[in-house]
Amino acid sequence: MLHHYHLWSLRCSYQALQPITERYIIMVPILLMPLFGSLMGTVRLPRARRWYAVWAILLCLSGLLALGALTINFHSRYSKDAHLTDTLSFMQQHDFTLAVSSRDGIPETYFAQGVATVLPTICQPDHTLVESNLFFDRAAFTELSRHTGPVPLIVPGGAIVSSGSTCTVQDIENQLGQPLQEIAVPGVGVAEIYPSATLQRLHD
Repeated sequence: MLHHYHLWSLRCSYQALQPITERYIIMVPILLMPLFGSLMGTVRLPRARRWYAVWAILLCLSGLLALGALTINFHSRYSKDAHLTDTLSFMQQHDFTLAVSSRDGIPETYFAQGVATVLPTICQPDHTLVESNLFFDRAAFTELSRHTGPVPLIVPGGAIVSSGSTCTVQDIENQLGQPLQEIAVPGVGVAEIYPSATLQRLHD
């Protein structure tokens, strides 16, 4: 059974880039506490009380915004990550234990709880894919050299997008050649099936 709440907490830093993420402002008063604490020893009492009042107001505002964001997003808290579970379901249905995809491979690998590994890639400005080892063990890519069967390169939404650079299915085929097979991944996109040796080029 997949645990949605693990993935939700994992992806919260990514969701900070999305609308209605005021909950992150709650860190502001917490981070300001050491600063205010250091000022208390050098600021006269009346002024210190004003600093305390500012801190209290910020804390209350942060709490209200966090509660509002939680209320607004609670009903859709799992739907934004449904494509991750769909990817793992696809791999399970087709007996794949190793795959390559976008940086969603990081939470997908965690989500799989050791049953499967999804190697993350990023798209470069020249529309080619390379491995991504940010927050991911680079040594995991050596599994491609030990793997004997075909490996799906899962392209969510028809393209892998990284910081404004887009690698479409056609770009990927221009880089790696024609796949052995192309399979639709319901709720995600498409899987280009390649020999593991071909996908090693993303690591080399």
